[in-house]
Parts: sequence; C-alpha cells; structure tokens
Amino acid sequence: MSILHGDGAPVRDILYEDIRLNIDPHTPSPVFQTSRGEVYEDAGGFVPMLFEAIINKDMLWAQDALASDVEGVTYRNVSVTGPEPTSLVKGLDAEHRIRGSSSRTCASTASPSATPSGPRSSSNSMPIR
Repeated sequence: MSILHGDGAPVRDILYEDIRLNIDPHTPSPVFQTSRGEVYEDAGGFVPMLFEAIINKDMLWAQDALASDVEGVTYRNVSVTGPEPTSLVKGLDAEHRIRGSSSRTCASTASPSATPSGPRSSSNSMPIR
C-alpha cells in the first residue's frame, strides 16, 4: 500500500480498509530487467513493504518543481499473516510532511522465526499509530 508523492498537489483523505495480506515465507524480490538475456537471481530474505508513504522530488515521474503534503491517511482493519513486513512514512523536509496518519485494528500473526529481524519501521514525520 504505497503513496509515492512528488508533485505540488496535496494528497488528502486516503483510506485503506479491510485488507488481508498473506506473505509466503519465500517471496522473490522484485527486479526490473535492464538488458536482454539478464538472468534473475533471487538473493532470498525479501519481505514486501506493508505501508509506504513518501514525499520525494527524485522520483522519475514527478513533474512539478514544488512539493506538497500528504494528509489524512488511514489504515483500518489490516491483517498480515507470514513474515512481518516493514512500513515507511517519510516526508521531504520540515515543510512537506506526512500528517495525520493513523491505523486502527492492524494485526500481525507473524512468528518470530518467520521474521528475519523483527518489526521494522522508519519515519521522519508523524508515525503511524
């Protein structure tokens, strides 16, 4: 569940609701083929991101010179089975942040043995609660 924002229009009032995520113990990492004949080699240990909200001006598709905020993201009734995924909430700077994010009834049934390094999250703005 990703919000990747790099333009000047504000992004507001996003709701992710009633989501069940089943992650296999072995999930191949995503790789973009860059040349003909390139062979896929899976390093193993990949767990997909659960929540991701990022404001970034380095994205390939960002067209505006200005950046804006992301506000009012709600994750409600989300459950995860399998290895524990990471979450990342990252604003661009002190003026362009992720504001007012919340989570309600989010549960994980990941076992410690299925989780390489335990639950992980990172944020330079308001954390998901």
